[in-house]
Amino acid sequence: MKKPVFKKSFSVDDIHELREYHYETTKDMTREERIEEINDKAEEFEREMKGKKQKKTAV
Repeated sequence: MKKPVFKKSFSVDDIHELREYHYETTKDMTREERIEEINDKAEEFEREMKGKKQKKTAV
């Protein structure tokens, strides 16, 4: 299943599609694999937010 693409107007159907995508990508993972994926995505998000914060303070 490919990653869903959303428009600015986020609908209930988009939520269903996102939940289905998430289920399909994680259904065969072990607990440890899911935890590792969550931690990796959290670290990536933190780096992204720090970069945006630095850009905002530089302007």
